[in-house]
Amino acid sequence: MEVDGPLRLKYGAAEFGYSYTPQSEFLYKSMDAPSSEQQSPVSVGTPIGHLCQVCGAKSHGAHFQVQTCRACAAFFRRTCAGGRSYKCRRATKNCDVSKNAAFNCRYCRFEKCRKVGMKYHGLDEVPSDVSQEVKPRMECPDVQQPTQSAPPEHSSPLTYHKHRVTCDTSPLLHTLGSILEGDLVHYGPSMNSAFRLTTMQRMILSYEGIYNDIDLASVVEVRALDLSFMHRSLCNSYVKYAKFLMSSPHFVKLSVPDRWAIFRRSKSIFVPVEMCAPTIKLYGKDVSDRRLYMCMGKTVNVDTYTYEAENMPDELRNQVNRIFKPLAQITLDLITNPMRELNLTDFELVYLQILLIWNIRSMHNVSEFAKEVAESVVEEISNELHNYYMFELMMTNYASRLVRINSIRSEVEAFSNKFKENLTMAQIFDMFECPLLGDKLVG
Repeated sequence: MEVDGPLRLKYGAAEFGYSYTPQSEFLYKSMDAPSSEQQSPVSVGTPIGHLCQVCGAKSHGAHFQVQTCRACAAFFRRTCAGGRSYKCRRATKNCDVSKNAAFNCRYCRFEKCRKVGMKYHGLDEVPSDVSQEVKPRMECPDVQQPTQSAPPEHSSPLTYHKHRVTCDTSPLLHTLGSILEGDLVHYGPSMNSAFRLTTMQRMILSYEGIYNDIDLASVVEVRALDLSFMHRSLCNSYVKYAKFLMSSPHFVKLSVPDRWAIFRRSKSIFVPVEMCAPTIKLYGKDVSDRRLYMCMGKTVNVDTYTYEAENMPDELRNQVNRIFKPLAQITLDLITNPMRELNLTDFELVYLQILLIWNIRSMHNVSEFAKEVAESVVEEISNELHNYYMFELMMTNYASRLVRINSIRSEVEAFSNKFKENLTMAQIFDMFECPLLGDKLVG
C-alpha cells in the first residue's frame, strides 16, 4: 500500500490534513495543496520565514522541522515512508527545484529537502542509499505487502436446535492461529527498513489497508440480516482483527497466550473502525439518521431491522433479536453519533482504536510484561497525538477535544461490557449459544 500525501477523512474531517492519504483520496490536493508548478508566485514582500525552504513557494508551516509548502512536505514524506529511490534526470545532481523550474527532478528535490534540514520523524538524517534507478515500490524486497484473504470457508452450514446455533469453527481457528502465532504483518516498510515508522504511522497504514476496503457504491440497506450471512461476516471480521493486531510490532513482542487473550476482546472493541466510521462515511453527520453499517456491504435501520434464518425456531429468533438488536442501537446512539459531532479525523480514530486495544490493566489473564508494553504504547501514541495537534493542526488548546475522545472510549468499553453480559446471561439461562461467540473467540 502506498503512502501519498496528507491524511483525509471521507466522513467529515477538518480542513487540515495529516501525514497519510490513500492514493485514491489524493484528488483534494489540487485544491488546497498545489504542486510547485500550480502555485501562484509569492509576492516580493513575503517574509523569507514564510517561504518554503525547498522550492521557494509560500510556506504552510513547519513540516519535518523545516518551513515548507504542503507539496514538498508530502513529497518528502512519500519518499521516506515508501523507501523510494531516484536518479537525477540530467545526471548533474544540481537541478533547479524551485517552484518555477522547467521540469521536476525528484532526485535533486529530495536532496534539497535533506540539505535544508528536513528530518523524517526525529532521524538525524535520511539514509542516502539512492540508487541509479527508480524502483517501483512493489519490487522493493524490504517491503512485504499483505494479501487480502477471503473469509475462511466452513465445511458445514449453520444448524439450529432450540437455543443453539451450531457451526464448525475449526477452519476459522486454524486461520486465526496462523496469523496470531505468526510474524509481523506489514502494511508499510518492514522493521529492518532504513525508513522507520512511528507506532501511529504504522497503524494508520494498517487501518487503510484493512478497513478501507468498502465499496460505498455497492452498500445496500436491508430489513433483515440472515444469520448465515452474519456467520460469514463474523469470520471475516475475526481475520481482520487478527491482522490489525499483528501489524503492531509491540503486539508481536507478546507471548502467544497474551496475543490470544487480547484478541478475544476484539469483537466488542473494534466497533469504531468496523461499524461507526463506515456509517459516517456513508451517511454523513446527521445524528437523526438511524442507519448503521453492519458488515460486508449491509446497512440496517437499528430501530426496525431483525435477524432471520431459514428453519430457525421462533424461540431462538426472538432470543437473538432480544440480545443483539439493543447493541446496534447503543453503537449508533452512544458511539457513532458522538464521533459525528466531534468530526473525528482518521488520526484520532486510529488513536482511539489503539487505546481500546491496549487498555488491558484490569485483565487477569495477561502477563505483567504485556501490561508494561501497553503502558509504553499508550505513552508513545499520546506523545504523537500531542505533536499532531500542536504542529499539524496548530491547535494549542486541545484539552476539550481529548476529553471527548476519552468519553467515546468509555462508551466503547461500556458497550464491550454490555456485549459480554448479554452473552453470559444468554448462556446462563440457556437462551442462546453459538461457537462463534464462545470462549475460544470472545473473552
